[in-house]
Amino acid sequence: MSDGLGFRGTYEVELRRGGETSRSVTTNTLTWEAVTSIFREGLANRVWLVGFKDGGEGSADDTTVRRLWSPAPVRLDGVRPVWTPNFTVPGMVTNRANPAMFYIDQDTPVDGIYIASEDGRVLLSVAEWCATQELREGDELSVTYTLEAVLE
Repeated sequence: MSDGLGFRGTYEVELRRGGETSRSVTTNTLTWEAVTSIFREGLANRVWLVGFKDGGEGSADDTTVRRLWSPAPVRLDGVRPVWTPNFTVPGMVTNRANPAMFYIDQDTPVDGIYIASEDGRVLLSVAEWCATQELREGDELSVTYTLEAVLE
């Protein structure tokens, strides 16, 4: 018997570097703030930006997370990639049809990935990596995020 409904998010990051392609998958749970926002306003009523953590401490439930999880400078054109969910099946949304794309213009160490509202009021999802990753100039990253409702 399950205890209730929960939400699970899965980041799929595909890295293209010098003709080689690698893929990583990270799973996380949503912040309480995000769950509350989804039920009050829905996903479609906000613009959701994808960013990489470039330093700082904090957890997904930490109120200081917006200050500490600043976006790494990874776009040539200065535009932050958007997570645009496409409803695929009941209980699941994803941006698989339109991944967020990053074109790295300078070497940048990153410690994790997140999705936050454009106005900075809601942190939808945070995933810290176990080790810092070095993004290199010329790298291309494709980020897909899938959000699922699950019985816990």
